[in-house]
Amino acid sequence: MRTILEVQGLTKQYKDSDFRLNNISFSIPSGVIMGFVGENGSGKSTTIGCILNTLIKDSGTVKIFGRDMTDSSTDIRDDIGVVFDSSAFPVSLTPAKISSAMRHIYSKWDNTLFNEYLKKFKLPEKQKIKDFSRGMAMKLGVAVALSHHPKLLILDEATSSIDTRTEVLIQRAMKSIMKGRTSFVIAHRLSTIKDADLILVMKDGDIIEQGNHQRLLEIDGFYADLWGAGFESSTVIT
Repeated sequence: MRTILEVQGLTKQYKDSDFRLNNISFSIPSGVIMGFVGENGSGKSTTIGCILNTLIKDSGTVKIFGRDMTDSSTDIRDDIGVVFDSSAFPVSLTPAKISSAMRHIYSKWDNTLFNEYLKKFKLPEKQKIKDFSRGMAMKLGVAVALSHHPKLLILDEATSSIDTRTEVLIQRAMKSIMKGRTSFVIAHRLSTIKDADLILVMKDGDIIEQGNHQRLLEIDGFYADLWGAGFESSTVIT
């Protein structure tokens, strides 16, 4: 099975901080949904920043589709769809204007597919983002991420800080979207990644547990503690 994302010996130390990302290594095979969880400050965002090359790592390698992310001569980003927790688009824009801009960013931008997602998610094409609810803005981010046919989908805490009803609706849509697609899901709520093929659990800059949901509950370790605290009370786990 082809490896889509490979991280080896990744480290990152912040200046004037005790936090350190400690020699992180993992890989994601093609077609697999991988969950990534941990408390606030555990190193999830730092790991993703280093993977996407928005943070400069201290050491280690990150390869996506077998290519190094630091190689600016490649077109790796065209094959990665990323959905962040908050909208990355100027609030004065509409979905229609965003589509026009994306045509110049992604060589495989599919306007027809984008419009199909707008209809599926019931997003008005000409409504400004400033008038979108949080759930609508999140769905727009998903539509944009998928409309350039990415081979790897990265969801960075894409259901955090929204109400439970909206989360359920987005999760239903995402289950269909992620089917057969390689996905890396960084989650606040553990219910988001309960059905993932593999879950990585971070604490204090280390990956301390890994396995599917059932296996991690059987281990009865840190993940099981988070599940017991977060799922029953619908508490956001950051």
